[in-house]
Amino acid sequence: LSVFTSKYFSGKNIVDLGAGHGQISSAFSRFGSIVTAVDYRDDNLKTINKYYPSLKKIKMDLELGFRPNSKFDIALYLGTLNCLKLFSNLII
Repeated sequence: LSVFTSKYFSGKNIVDLGAGHGQISSAFSRFGSIVTAVDYRDDNLKTINKYYPSLKKIKMDLELGFRPNSKFDIALYLGTLNCLKLFSNLII
């Protein structure tokens, strides 16, 4: 991130696949990005809702693939691919 300034991310539509507790999603949101946090676990989505209520949230099983209804400028999948059994289903 040190290569890019916060201005680079401002206004960008970002999807965070496997958002976990939302810390990374929140960081990009503070840069002015429009972030959608995607996770399948209810406890993770509850944590995101509690600490970062302004983030958009989608409950989705990425094992079944990801077919967004929107276009995103940036897709984050930090530590997600190695957890998927068939990451070839994850088409962005």
